[in-house]
Amino acid sequence: MPFWIFIKINFDFFLGLNGGQTESSVDEFSQEEVFEEKLREAMDLAGQKSAQGRTMALESMCTAFLKKFIPDFVEDRRMTFTDIIERALKKGKNAEQIAAARLAVLLCIQVS
Repeated sequence: MPFWIFIKINFDFFLGLNGGQTESSVDEFSQEEVFEEKLREAMDLAGQKSAQGRTMALESMCTAFLKKFIPDFVEDRRMTFTDIIERALKKGKNAEQIAAARLAVLLCIQVS
């Protein structure tokens, strides 16, 4: 499956960041907090038992990194992201390894 399809599927996860409220009713700081909370949830889900769930969590993190440049958030959690990627590359199956490889590239872009 092409990479852009994964992006499209997982982009839906981050579309409802403002909880259905209009852009004007939610300030930028609140949107940033909600975005970071969604990313933290995806990081937590990357450790679950289900291989499909871990893969979806990795793809969601990829989508988040494609949507927003957040080097400060990533820098504070660099080792956590690295551990998630390393575990997925070593122990994961094909789809999980592909998602982890994509996340590794996007992590490099975020940190640089």
